[in-house]
Amino acid sequence: MELQYADDNALVALSEEDLQGILSAFAKAYKQLGLAINIKKTQILHQPPPNSSTSVLPPNISIDNIRLENVDYFPYLGSLLSSKAVIDDEIHHRLSCASGAFSRLRKRVFENRDLQAKTKILVYKAISKEISSVWIRSLDHIQQALKGT
Repeated sequence: MELQYADDNALVALSEEDLQGILSAFAKAYKQLGLAINIKKTQILHQPPPNSSTSVLPPNISIDNIRLENVDYFPYLGSLLSSKAVIDDEIHHRLSCASGAFSRLRKRVFENRDLQAKTKILVYKAISKEISSVWIRSLDHIQQALKGT
């Protein structure tokens, strides 16, 4: 399976062999079009099955005999994908982003004496809505995890 967005691609495969085959086909097609895959920007994120008891080595995937880097985390379209295949890291990432955004807005909006209180309240409500939706998703995740144990 392939997920494309602008100039970013995410390839999904069930095995190391499948991923190598898909990536080799991409590299060949790109080469025929006069393009090249940027090896420095191409990374492998391996997600073993959840609750896997056996240790799995990261895949050895290469393009033109150059081995690609294996990573534990990968930012993609504003989300943070994790090799653990759990949502905990994504929730932490979103909360960190929200906290950073709120901190940056503090001086520009909330401490700005030139802005009306009405404007400040609208900004606060918009931020609060996003933060609460993250918390709702994280609480749902915690409840599902507790049911599974």
